[in-house]
Amino acid sequence: MLQEVDQTYLEWMLENRPETPEGKSGKISITHEVIPIGTELPIVSMRNAIFMGQKPTKIKFTHPFIIRHLKEEDQGEWMTDSPQEIWQMAKPIQECHGKVLVGGLGLGVVAHLMDEINDDIKEVVVIEKNSDILDLVSDAISDGVDIREGNLFEYLKHVEPEQYDSAFFDIWQSTGEISWVEYIVPLRRATAKKIPHVLCWNEVEMQGQLRNTFQSAAYCKEDDLYQGMMAYADVFRRCVQKDKVVVGEWGEISQPPMKECFAN
Repeated sequence: MLQEVDQTYLEWMLENRPETPEGKSGKISITHEVIPIGTELPIVSMRNAIFMGQKPTKIKFTHPFIIRHLKEEDQGEWMTDSPQEIWQMAKPIQECHGKVLVGGLGLGVVAHLMDEINDDIKEVVVIEKNSDILDLVSDAISDGVDIREGNLFEYLKHVEPEQYDSAFFDIWQSTGEISWVEYIVPLRRATAKKIPHVLCWNEVEMQGQLRNTFQSAAYCKEDDLYQGMMAYADVFRRCVQKDKVVVGEWGEISQPPMKECFAN
């Protein structure tokens, strides 16, 4: 059965988003887009539905609705606080507990709502490396959030076991397989013996893409792969190299690599 959207909870999150103002600092800008009355917006797109097992869903507003965009020159858009992206934040906001580490400030939505609504969360610490984002966003979110400037990977080197109870990471733009191998896998390895409960933005969508392509691309001989499939094969090969998973001809595997890569 496809997972359905809890629209009551989504509407609550939308109403309680931080009111981050428009502004520009260095290469970072925040702009506001006003969505007219009656406009239909996706909550779960068809892509989300295919890869994440959710029911395609849209929402229509009876009043003008503001969507905030966080962009960087030469890098494009990092995030928005649209209904689709807000719904993708529901799980970490609901499931994180205790002392929480958040990697990436963005528009401040996750950290703000965690501190405002989840009584199981005792403290929220955010690590953000871009000082321009800090300048534009920090004042708009809950005073209870501890925001620190720094590189998440470097910070994790100094985190002690049980220093945090849970974590949510979102420091990448795309939801493709390369983001999974370059960000999520290293972050899960860095937290494996330190933070018991770790969630990563849209990891389920990445897993869906990987599952759908491993059988056809990752097990092919390199000479048989066409250019569009090389990235998927590279992800699998990197897993094999890192975790020493034994792969027979045409995909007979002794241990499921997905379990090895995603385990905390």
